[in-house]
Amino acid sequence: MICHGSVLERYGFQVLIKAISYLKEDIPKIKVLIFGDGEYLLSLRKIIEERDLEDHVSFRGRVPLEEVPLAIRAADVGVVPIIKDEFTELMAPNKLFEYVAMKRPVVAVRTKGICDYFDDSCVMLFESGNERELAKCILELYKHPDRQKKLVENAWSRYEKVRWSASKQIYLKAFATLLQEQKQ
Repeated sequence: MICHGSVLERYGFQVLIKAISYLKEDIPKIKVLIFGDGEYLLSLRKIIEERDLEDHVSFRGRVPLEEVPLAIRAADVGVVPIIKDEFTELMAPNKLFEYVAMKRPVVAVRTKGICDYFDDSCVMLFESGNERELAKCILELYKHPDRQKKLVENAWSRYEKVRWSASKQIYLKAFATLLQEQKQ
């Protein structure tokens, strides 16, 4: 699995790490790669040590931007475990769209910002901060590759409607309408 971005408490890396501790029996070879750097790194390392997860979670640090798609392509699942608050409730994280664009199944926290684009037919959704529910979602994907495939297909279908190549036409039409109105 992959999760990337600034390593801050609000981005929920700790929830993902704690979820792995519930899965290491059912999925002995489970591995999470975390790409990024930030102020919460030492706290995460402490959780990993406390839960004996050194063989399951590794940090790759900050990598050149062009390496991120390669890392996503190599992953089986992308995880978006942000902690819900006033700010994150409305955001639609770029990493979510990157995982979908790379046709990877996604497990994401249920927020308004995420659900405005993708519902549970597109991504596995869990409640913010609930590492047990996140673990159940990951186990569901592990046990049911057919579910992974369907989620990826549905997410891609939704993504095609909002990706820049489609959204650009909507913006251009809106600007053309505004310019036309100003000429009158």
